[in-house]
Amino acid sequence: MTNLAKIRNVDAAIKEVADIHFANKLVETFCVVGSYAKKNGVLSNDIDCLIIVKNHTQDDDLIHLVKSLPNSVPLEKSDDTYRTLISGIEFGLAYFESNDFYNSIIGGFIKGNAKSISIINRPWVIGGKIPEVLLGDIELSQIIFDRSIRKRFTHLKKTLSISYHPTLRKTLLKELRQEINIKLKLTERALMNRDWMLFEVGLTDVSIAIIRYVYAKDSQYMQPLKHIHHGYFHDLTVKRFRQIVKNVIDIFCLDSRNDKLLSVTNISKKILEGEDQK
Repeated sequence: MTNLAKIRNVDAAIKEVADIHFANKLVETFCVVGSYAKKNGVLSNDIDCLIIVKNHTQDDDLIHLVKSLPNSVPLEKSDDTYRTLISGIEFGLAYFESNDFYNSIIGGFIKGNAKSISIINRPWVIGGKIPEVLLGDIELSQIIFDRSIRKRFTHLKKTLSISYHPTLRKTLLKELRQEINIKLKLTERALMNRDWMLFEVGLTDVSIAIIRYVYAKDSQYMQPLKHIHHGYFHDLTVKRFRQIVKNVIDIFCLDSRNDKLLSVTNISKKILEGEDQK
């Protein structure tokens, strides 16, 4: 089967899933996010869908909806996401209640609420759920249908596409600067104490914070970590920022823990001292 034929099969499966959701009055908005949406039809391992449902929708209603999908083989439920095979294609269906979704996005993330920008551990993602990644997913989503009041999702997508909210940027830079400085000291202490597990966790935390900081500095919504690892960080507009992210990734190829600490320390000093200014 050619790539074009595979893409047509995927598009047909997406339409089939969207049609079932459209027929359900509980569903307000259905869109495709993630790799498939961002690459405009390029094949990816799975299809991620963001679905907004009416307030007070029960879990049983969602389970019934997922089970009603034709040619579906349920795989697992993790947090707010159902994973299922549909016509041999893996779908991730993430459901959000309307008020919770818009209150957390508009009242929390976009307005730079410090509590809302923290990484949240989730069982389905390594490195935690990073708020800016969700904003990027919304910005680049493919809306299949939006029948929310005043087309709230469509308006939100447009708002995110126009500009990176200055309050969000300011809060992220402030919080991440503090996280980098504090965790860098803790990571150095872990190395001195030969606490290898804490050292590796600290190194990872500081590295993720640096990448988030660089993206916020560039006023770009961060890509998922798995994409950044594979080199998909060219949406950064400043060459020096792209080089910093590459240098962070390269840290994990070093053999010596001392070299890793020295490298992440040098990178941190550069970005926090303003040497990466546009």
